[in-house]
Amino acid sequence: MDKIVPIIVPLYYSYHLVERFIKSVELEKESEYCILFLDNTPKEDRKVISYLSEEKPIHKITVINWSDTENLLFTKSVNTLFKGVAGSDIDFDEFVVMNPDCFPLTENWITEMRKCLRLDKRIATVGSIQYSEEGKRFKNIWHCGCSWKSKNEHKCHPLDWKHINVREVVDYMLQNKKSIQVDGNTGTGIMFDRKIFEELNGLDDKKYPHYSSDADYCLRATNNGYIHLCSYVEMFHNPGKSVLK
Repeated sequence: MDKIVPIIVPLYYSYHLVERFIKSVELEKESEYCILFLDNTPKEDRKVISYLSEEKPIHKITVINWSDTENLLFTKSVNTLFKGVAGSDIDFDEFVVMNPDCFPLTENWITEMRKCLRLDKRIATVGSIQYSEEGKRFKNIWHCGCSWKSKNEHKCHPLDWKHINVREVVDYMLQNKKSIQVDGNTGTGIMFDRKIFEELNGLDDKKYPHYSSDADYCLRATNNGYIHLCSYVEMFHNPGKSVLK
């Protein structure tokens, strides 16, 4: 029997998305998983997530109110949640990093991503096809993995990359249930290999506390001989609007 898959989710002023997020995660029917939220919302604004009051196994969904004073931001939140689950009695080989504004659309999406991750021992991360507008699933492709920008392309950051959003590529992946090799994957909707993550000492939360830690990790993995895939799993990711109600 396969081991459980932890899903780690930094949470910040996104309570209104949690119920929908959990219901989208529940499209997974084959693989066992647990969801771990780390709540970075300031104590005075923190809310009880009512959806969690329903009868569910205690290990299935957990909210960690980590700090009353410090926002750990994305990178340290991921590392903190990973260390917490790695130090627990949960036995796992891979884990998923999500944001609460990213909703899986594919049935048994964890199982499908896991199949891709296990195609080769060199695979460090597996990403997903993500759409940027709800209801326009087959039109507005935000990305299906990323490629590094060349030297002659405008860069906002040395680790900047561009999204791969070619319609033909996505059609091929969906029709054939085939993954494609990419240079890296973005910070949400990613499955990580645990051993490789530990070998590379996780995300760099000192140099990249909030942005670009995903790019840095993928580049470090590549430099150490590992590769990255984008899977045929589909998700709706509403970037930049997670605090809107």
